[in-house]
Amino acid sequence: MGWNIRRLENGDLCCTITEFEDKIIIQITYAGQLDTTFQVLRDDVQVLVGNTLLSDGTDLKNRVIAGEIGKLLALESNKQLILSVSSKIWKCMQGSEFDIMTRVLSTLKDTMNEKFQITSTI
Repeated sequence: MGWNIRRLENGDLCCTITEFEDKIIIQITYAGQLDTTFQVLRDDVQVLVGNTLLSDGTDLKNRVIAGEIGKLLALESNKQLILSVSSKIWKCMQGSEFDIMTRVLSTLKDTMNEKFQITSTI
């Protein structure tokens, strides 16, 4: 079993992708903060429960961006997707909601295109 890590910083926005054989974990932070975690399925976005739930998950903007990321990654992989995202992106980043979502998705795409920074085979 192995894993790969890719990371890209774009000002206060940072995207880290950790890829395992059976799942992909994406963390999108703003100023180092994460507050909502989703399990993104091919046809649905579900808020994780239990110890991983950091928010009530009712923020529609985060659910929309989770769904868009799920659609983007469904084109690349059939792996399970866990997404952690900061709601600060909507409060602190400049621009319209569409501009913010475009910047986040662009940063994710650029991160996906980065070469692996850390690779391990266990």
